[in-house]
Amino acid sequence: LGADHASTATSLNNLAGLFRAMGRYDEALPLYRRALAIKEKALGADHASTATSLNNLAGLYESMGRYDEALPLSRRALAIDEKALGANHPDTAIDLNNLAGLYRAIGRYDEALPLYRRAVRAVAVTDIRDTRREHGAIEHLAKFSANLANLLAEGADEGQLDEAIFYYKLSVNTRQRMRAGTRGLDAAMRDSFTQQVAGPYKALAELLIQRGRIAEAERVLLLLKEADLIEYVRRNGSDAAAQPGLQWTAEEDAYRQVLDEVAGRWRAFEDRLRVLDDEVKRGSRSPDDAEVTQRDARRVQLEASTTTALQEAGRRFVAAAQAAQAARLAAFGEARTYLATKLAEIHALGDGGLHTAGLLLLPGERGLNLIVTTENGAVPLMRKVSEKELNALVQALRAAIHDRTDYRPAAQALYAHLIAPAEAQLGSAAGVRQWAILPYGSMREVPFAALQRPDGSFLVEHYAVTVLTADGTSRLAGLETAPRATWRGVALGASRAAPDFDNVALPGVVREVCGVVRAAPDQACRQGEGLIGGRRYLDEGFTPEVLQGLFGSASGGASFLHIATHFKLEKSLLLLGDGSKLSTADILKWTPRLGQYDLIALSACDSGVSEGGVESLGGVFRAQGAKAVLATLWPVADVGAAPLMVEFYRQRGEQQAMSKSAALQRAQQAMLKGQIKDDSGKADLRHPYFWAPYVLMGNWL
Repeated sequence: LGADHASTATSLNNLAGLFRAMGRYDEALPLYRRALAIKEKALGADHASTATSLNNLAGLYESMGRYDEALPLSRRALAIDEKALGANHPDTAIDLNNLAGLYRAIGRYDEALPLYRRAVRAVAVTDIRDTRREHGAIEHLAKFSANLANLLAEGADEGQLDEAIFYYKLSVNTRQRMRAGTRGLDAAMRDSFTQQVAGPYKALAELLIQRGRIAEAERVLLLLKEADLIEYVRRNGSDAAAQPGLQWTAEEDAYRQVLDEVAGRWRAFEDRLRVLDDEVKRGSRSPDDAEVTQRDARRVQLEASTTTALQEAGRRFVAAAQAAQAARLAAFGEARTYLATKLAEIHALGDGGLHTAGLLLLPGERGLNLIVTTENGAVPLMRKVSEKELNALVQALRAAIHDRTDYRPAAQALYAHLIAPAEAQLGSAAGVRQWAILPYGSMREVPFAALQRPDGSFLVEHYAVTVLTADGTSRLAGLETAPRATWRGVALGASRAAPDFDNVALPGVVREVCGVVRAAPDQACRQGEGLIGGRRYLDEGFTPEVLQGLFGSASGGASFLHIATHFKLEKSLLLLGDGSKLSTADILKWTPRLGQYDLIALSACDSGVSEGGVESLGGVFRAQGAKAVLATLWPVADVGAAPLMVEFYRQRGEQQAMSKSAALQRAQQAMLKGQIKDDSGKADLRHPYFWAPYVLMGNWL
């Protein structure tokens, strides 16, 4: 096409973008400059494509910290698109957002704020319900409203904080709608979407906690749990219904209605302009027609009325929000969260013998956010420790336990950050004997049982622990459901080596399956062996058909499933006894119905580990209806798995003697105290490597 063709400029832009992504700015710069020069010559200085090149070059200068060179380019791009495309075109909104970002980067917040507001309004004008015309506007609305909220949140003015909450909610609710369309994206795009999603949810939750709006913060974070789960399920090829968005307060809803009305007027105006342009092109209307010649004047009038309407609505919103905040603070002790309500219901049932308190752990920009919850209400706390420091402590603890080195410094530091503030808030008089923990980020990888007090005692010596995960409802469904007093079970096991699982055999699986479930004698199990009546499927008997039946309607009245096998996290593969391998995608295609089970025990490596930003395999089973899942946080040792699991069922009993969480605590304590030993004498099962990875998710009764 030649060196000066517009398509050549596009290729130059693409190559420059690759260099920029690699951080090779000096190589990108001449290419962006050359692309801009070609477009100015081939298409004209005022062409929309020229504006795109201006934006690209401005973005590079911004990345290089050369803001004085970026600003005039960004301003010029905005002027071109406003004239060529209109004030409310999505590309114009992108220009507004980019220019606002530049002003923000150099500390000119007063100039950035109105541009962010205009960017949000511009994309709100597009009818995002009409996928044929929205041209990415829904994605822009989610992003630009989060940017606006982020800038507002930096202000010290309380009115700005309330506005920031509003725009974060707008971003989150828009993202909830976007999720319905993510299944069609390729894997890389879905991963990128998931990474982008978490920020606004967490920032909104932190801001709500800061404002004392604990119930709303909890709702946001439960939605984030569900969002992670939905993405995991979709990534594995199955359908998952997106959860509804956040509710608006009365004052927020009034403000939102004004924004919608303004956007509606602009939509009508832009639609009318398109009709007039078409009529002029067809010759059915004269260019000198009064309505045609007066459209610029009408735009100015509409702009003025919009500014007035939004300023007045903003003043009303801030005043109403402040009044509502005062009322909330006056009734703070009466605030009810989902978890507080559930704890009250469970307390009425007897707490399973353990008085339980909830603990939400959210690492954030300002520090670690903790929400301590009892049946009487919730209290927010803040621990001044960075997310980076917490992440390092979690990894240090896990590595030290795995390598059998000194884990005490990390275990005690994490206890001081995560548990001690909550203990201090409640006081010893509260009589709490169990924590129901809702963890985020790296907090999901913490082996809570192994955290240590300064005196060297482990958390599991003082408390039982259960972890709360996504449940498919975003409302902590099923926590209060009482288990069946008499259990019958099904135990499945794969003991043989398999090539895809490092050719490691699991001889302990035979003793585990035989020790857990009592059934008719066979070659593997001794007469009368097993604690709880039921069925066993070992090795060849453990087939995909058997598991699919148990995940559907063929449970046969079983109260629990116990699965002892290999699980490979990086491939999300579960080994069956006949040598078959099932991925999470394969299992989800069965549309599992697991609500009949009080417990699914996944005695397999890493079955409780979250993959990237999404919930673990155990979390997925919990969300498919299982009332509780017992899973693991690292590759468990075969020598320790069988005795700990058998002791768990012994403590719980065929006729219920205690809650599931209490039974797990007792089993872990027995191993910690040396009451459970390795018959071969080769392993010291008192070490937390053997007992700390086991985690109970969901209903602990």
